[in-house]
Amino acid sequence: MPCWCLSCGEEVECSNKVVPTLSMESSLTPVSRDMMRGLKQRKDEENRIILEKFRLEQIQNLVKDIYNSTVHYASTKEETSAQYTVVNDRGIDGLVRHSTSHSYSAMNQNHPFSITKNIKEIIAGIEELFPGCSVRHLTINDTRQRQDKHGNFPKQTIITIDWS
Repeated sequence: MPCWCLSCGEEVECSNKVVPTLSMESSLTPVSRDMMRGLKQRKDEENRIILEKFRLEQIQNLVKDIYNSTVHYASTKEETSAQYTVVNDRGIDGLVRHSTSHSYSAMNQNHPFSITKNIKEIIAGIEELFPGCSVRHLTINDTRQRQDKHGNFPKQTIITIDWS
């Protein structure tokens, strides 16, 4: 029975000493028992880092959009305050402009983002960008909307920036 060299493909003398294995024939990497035991924890940590990065990006995007809209609003209108209505716990979708108030409604089905849980960081970011301005927020239940499966109404946070 002929044998073939795995690296060059030439016929070689057969020997019982060398038995081709799966790892020799493919690009599979051996995984030790210790590595196997830590795979779940490593994967969980990777997922935690991905979700934290997403959370920080959403905060940054929301603060940036509010900043840009407020600066534009202040440069084109006589009013000395702007108000933003943020629909909570649905992620960030974009800014919808209304005359003196702005609405955020959000939906990111893969990564839900909670405005309520992140409001302190959002307000701190806005206050940092508008020193000397009054930044307030109020969270309310939106009873005009349908209740969720637990009987809760969606929350809305109203953010007001006043530069008067």
